[in-house]
Amino acid sequence: MSSSPPVRSLTIYLLKEEVKTPAQALRSDVSLDSFQIDMGHGSAASLHVQHKSGYQPRWVSFCFGYCSPPLPPLYNASTSAVLLVNHSGRSFAVTFGYGRSLLALGSWEESFGLKVTLNSIRPESIRSVESKTFDAMATHTLTQTTRAGQIADFGLDIEQDLLRSVTGEPEDPGLGKRLTGIDALHATAALTLQELPALLHAYVTKYADTTYKENYSFIDHIREVRDASKIAELDEEMIAKCQLGTREGIWLAQPEILDMQDFGGFRYGTSRRSPVYADMDLSAFLSTLSDAADVTLDLLRSSRIGCLGAAQDIATREWSVRRCLNCEINDGEATFLLSNGKWYRVDTAFVDDVNAGVAQIRESAVILPPIGPDTSEAIYNESVAAANPQTFALMDRQLVIHGGGRSSIEFCDLLSHDAQLIHVKRYHGAGALSHLFAQGVNSAELFLADTDFRDKVRKLLPPGYEKLVPADRPDPKGYEVVFAISSKSTKPLATSLPFFAKLSLKNTARRLASFGLKTSLRKIDVARSTSAKPSETATISGVKAERGV
Repeated sequence: MSSSPPVRSLTIYLLKEEVKTPAQALRSDVSLDSFQIDMGHGSAASLHVQHKSGYQPRWVSFCFGYCSPPLPPLYNASTSAVLLVNHSGRSFAVTFGYGRSLLALGSWEESFGLKVTLNSIRPESIRSVESKTFDAMATHTLTQTTRAGQIADFGLDIEQDLLRSVTGEPEDPGLGKRLTGIDALHATAALTLQELPALLHAYVTKYADTTYKENYSFIDHIREVRDASKIAELDEEMIAKCQLGTREGIWLAQPEILDMQDFGGFRYGTSRRSPVYADMDLSAFLSTLSDAADVTLDLLRSSRIGCLGAAQDIATREWSVRRCLNCEINDGEATFLLSNGKWYRVDTAFVDDVNAGVAQIRESAVILPPIGPDTSEAIYNESVAAANPQTFALMDRQLVIHGGGRSSIEFCDLLSHDAQLIHVKRYHGAGALSHLFAQGVNSAELFLADTDFRDKVRKLLPPGYEKLVPADRPDPKGYEVVFAISSKSTKPLATSLPFFAKLSLKNTARRLASFGLKTSLRKIDVARSTSAKPSETATISGVKAERGV
């Protein structure tokens, strides 16, 4: 009686339809030994192997000379390989060791593994989920469970989370014991080499299936672009925008949340003699070049933008211009977004849905004066409350120490006599706005649900405003959460915000509505600058985006 084949872990890439030969699939700068393989079944296959010479592990030098008896010569060696298989009109690459590094960049289909996995597993058999959240901080999360569950059990926000990989048990045991998918498909299956072509055919059939749309259609909303040729094409168009000096669809914004209490402006380059700017501005950066036509991808990667501390003339943080660039490109089929150094493909129908949701957010009736180009949020809030004490109570920087870990929470920046919780922000990029929206949701939730939080807020209020924060649970219908954002654009905020900020705003408005609260927007106009020198703005808080906000 013959024994069953051993269980193997396979990493499988589906190569693009135009990739048919080893010369197209493999890197040309790597020396490989090649072997033809007879797999039968009308399949053409070849194995390509890279040998690496032995090397001493790093830990050996740490222990050398202290061992008795002395350590003998110890060396590691690794061998990487790629098995290329042509079957059923498509080409596949099965990688071993570090075989992925031998593949030509951009030679494989994106999301092959993810779609095969989602089309193959039972909805309740998911074991782990890896996701990326587009929020105040773009966070990567890998969640595993002790037993299989559904996608909802992993706390995934289907509108704001990018699903990167899923692990589960396939419904058909012939597809393997376990599947994990991103671009590559990682399959655990019992099979022989001769059985591989049939399995590859089954996988490519699952890839072409659209069953995943029944439960996971959201994976097509936003996808990270990993195709090297597409990234190069998008980078080329982005560079053309820079060279033309256009302000449409391209702007600079800091890629991280800043502590605005310790912000002294931005500087292009590393020289202390360079001007300091209140705002991160693409035009200002381009003006540091002898000619905008000199812009290249290498220049954008090597050029630096420093963020100065409030009390010192040195950069406390520094980023490449490439990482700070934001760009939106529409090719007629999809919208491509550059954010934090990565390109994302956003389904046009999803863009339309987000825009429609944001368009439904009302404009607040609250009247707020323009903000000076050199005025910090703190000074602005103070001046608004001081000029209108019967209308606004200043709550900015009135921190409520609440919850575990002595968390500090701002109730809002300005509280109006009309029960408007106003959160004020100069534009600092989509991430900063997402942070603003998150603050609005968190404070509103505590305000409605937590008696202790309301008691602490009431103690910070000036006379005459205590009634707006009752001891008992307030009626949410009587309150409005206002997001007031400064803008030089002539367009309404609902149309000028970057896409990821609009996505966050749409979800924020949905959450606040679930509490029974109204959400509104108020654009704060930016007054014309009277400052003649950019260096005079060195202590300003606030960053704009040229494209709109």
